[in-house]
Amino acid sequence: MKARLAGGLILLLATFAAYSPALRAGFVWDDDDYVENNAALRTLEGLRRIWFEPGAVAQYYPLTYTSFWIEYQLWGLNPAGYHVVNILLHGVNALLFWRVLRRIGMPGAWIAAALFALHPVHVESVAWITERKNLLAGAFYLLSALAFVRFVGLDGAAEPGRRARGYVASLAAYVAALLSKTASCTLPGALVLLVYWKRADSMSRRDWVRTIALLIPFFVVGVLAGLGTIVMERSHVGAEGEEWSRPPLERALLAGRIVWFYAATLVWPRNLSFVYREWPVRADDWFAWAYPISVVAVIAALWFGRRRWGRGPLVAALYFVGTLFPVLGFFNIYYMRYAPAADHFQYLPSMGLIAALVAASHHIASRRGIVGRRAAAIAAAAVLCVCGAMTSRQSQVYHDRLSLWTHTVRLNPDGWLPNSHLGYELLQRDRAAEAIEYLETAVRRRPQDASIRQTLSTAYVRLGRTDDAIGILRDGVAAYPKDARLRFYLGFMLAWVNEDEAAIAAYREAIALDDAFVEARNNLATLLLRYNRAAEAIDVLAPAIRARSQVYELHQQLGSALWQAGRRDEAIDAYRAAAKLRPDDHEIHRVLADCLVALGRHAEAIDEFRDRVRLRRDDAEAIRMLAWLWATSPDAQLRNGAAAMTAAKRLIELSGPDNPAALDVLAAAAAETGDFTQAVEVGERVCEAAKKLGKKELIDAVEARLALYRAGRPYRDPLLGGATTKAVDPDAGSSSRPAADGQ
Repeated sequence: MKARLAGGLILLLATFAAYSPALRAGFVWDDDDYVENNAALRTLEGLRRIWFEPGAVAQYYPLTYTSFWIEYQLWGLNPAGYHVVNILLHGVNALLFWRVLRRIGMPGAWIAAALFALHPVHVESVAWITERKNLLAGAFYLLSALAFVRFVGLDGAAEPGRRARGYVASLAAYVAALLSKTASCTLPGALVLLVYWKRADSMSRRDWVRTIALLIPFFVVGVLAGLGTIVMERSHVGAEGEEWSRPPLERALLAGRIVWFYAATLVWPRNLSFVYREWPVRADDWFAWAYPISVVAVIAALWFGRRRWGRGPLVAALYFVGTLFPVLGFFNIYYMRYAPAADHFQYLPSMGLIAALVAASHHIASRRGIVGRRAAAIAAAAVLCVCGAMTSRQSQVYHDRLSLWTHTVRLNPDGWLPNSHLGYELLQRDRAAEAIEYLETAVRRRPQDASIRQTLSTAYVRLGRTDDAIGILRDGVAAYPKDARLRFYLGFMLAWVNEDEAAIAAYREAIALDDAFVEARNNLATLLLRYNRAAEAIDVLAPAIRARSQVYELHQQLGSALWQAGRRDEAIDAYRAAAKLRPDDHEIHRVLADCLVALGRHAEAIDEFRDRVRLRRDDAEAIRMLAWLWATSPDAQLRNGAAAMTAAKRLIELSGPDNPAALDVLAAAAAETGDFTQAVEVGERVCEAAKKLGKKELIDAVEARLALYRAGRPYRDPLLGGATTKAVDPDAGSSSRPAADGQ
């Protein structure tokens, strides 16, 4: 027991030591969709949508997103917390892998688990926060396998009374794995292989039928989850179209090469890349046939040699290929538009090959006696140390987006994806001249990609090359006239250089090509409102809102258009719809409050000002308006002298003891509470400040209020007595408003 505890502790400590550079890493590619900009992580409603609205997040992996949701509540957007959990999960998976191997009697189980923990090919799964799905699915996958091993007695220690519980636990853990990532759907096949390896000699046909029957629920759930993911990849993620139209024969040829690629990187993990080079695969290339043929030949050789070598090597090979099957290119996976293979795809498959290699080494060493075992132990320690050092070094690549893409471009200099992202990251750091080199490479490699052209055009603008910026987009429109996004980006760039009419025309052309192009409709409405063409803007926005009712910007834009068109009550409804989508957005509450004040709907305005203060406790303008409404409203039901004084004192804290705007509000609040002595004292200070500013209208307004205080009367703002369509202008010096901050 002590030895096992020590071995487990060493595994965890070694894992954390190897991945320690990742603890200082930030967010990288796709982490924005999964964590940084994922609104579903912010609220309980978001958690509900994660589970019950497929499409609410990038992929339907609700357990993975729930783990992110919990962490967001604990430490927000601090990446260190997410990295700690990833590393811990990987360490736990190594422990579970060790436990499974021990249960089935695999020699060298601890070495295999340590190699799994420290192998650099897994850095992508651990140091990349997005791949939490791999780690969480792996944990439940191994828990399910462990429970099933106990249930069927493969470890020789099954107890009849615990068997039912073991079966239920295995199935439940498997479902949890699928809800984390559906690549774990291959587990039932792996369990069949385990039973075959351990029991084939002693099992009758009836035993096999019983075993398969027990696994039918696993297969059914796995197939359903896999089909759901295939549908999501096509319909929601976008894995369909020309880029995925590879003929079936070429897919088979590609699959063979992918298998050998993953096997090679496990044996020799050199030049691991975040995005690998694309492999040209053609049916008329005789060498391409060597890959799938050799895969079949190896498996056939292991089958026919199973009596000589045992079933272990065959089972390991079948597990490796079978667990890779979902990512061999037979199904449309969105990532494969970038590269045919990725390190994170072999997180689970690698276990089979690692276990086989370690077991084979253990067998060879055992045949050579104690000398062989000592030599094997030294060799194993050396391999683990080298792997740990390589993992530590590879983890540094994931420090931030710039380091990740710089490393990837070094290994894949012609790749359009790494070049485009490296160019973008350099541009974000105001290094436009450097960015252009990589962005131009990306455009040459992928001329049809509208977003790359847009990023390059932005880099040109930063360097003052406006004609080049527009030219690169016009060239794209000419080469790909049916691409709505190219026209959209052209419109954006034309608006950037103030060619608004040309931009409006480009946006209309984009909408003509794609009627549901929400962003184009939104940007077109913005330009139309700039020229007071509110009716046109409303017509442009209405179809977009019908198509995408959950887009905040559309409702906010529609509110602006309706307000400009004089349809003020409808504008309020549109703004409220926007606020419902983003209840924690301070800006929408600001707009709503100002509009409600302008319409004389002061009770509703007070609620919005309160929301503003709830979201931003130092919002001096909201506190000023709250205190003013509570102190000066002609409506007795809205006035609240005590609340006005509290708000006014808070305003003094924020604005300073000599700020005339804050003092003006304090004087009005004091008068409302009946403390006219304080009201006069403070009002006189405001009056002196107004005289120093030399604005006659302001002086008259402040002196009129002061006269009321001296007469023992509070001030009532006449513009708060009824509806008005005039928006509040705090700098106008009106007698109906407190002095603004700058007065």
